[in-house]
Parts: sequence; C-alpha cells; structure tokens
Amino acid sequence: MAVMSCPHCGKELYDGLLECPHCFGPISQNVELAIDEIVAERNRKEKKALFLDLLRSSR
Repeated sequence: MAVMSCPHCGKELYDGLLECPHCFGPISQNVELAIDEIVAERNRKEKKALFLDLLRSSR
C-alpha cells in the first residue's frame, strides 16, 4: 500500500481509504477532485463569513 496525505488535515494515511481516520474527511482517489472540494469548502466558509459581517454591520 502506498502512503499519501489527507487533503483535509495533511496527516499520513494509506492509499485506498474512503475516509481519513484522523479528521473523517472524504478521500478522493482523484487528486484534482479532492483539491476542488477543498477550494469549494474554503469559498463557502469565506462567503458565510462575509455574509455574517454584512449582517452585523447593517444593525
């Protein structure tokens, strides 16, 4: 088995797992898809933070 890094937490894990045993993040066999998932999650968090800032400033 090959050793790889979790795309979510960066800890080492064995190739072939569907989920990281450390952070329980899904492991994609396609690295590009995993990167896209991480970027999309960060974008969602940034949009949510901006929205909450906007709500707070409008009060």
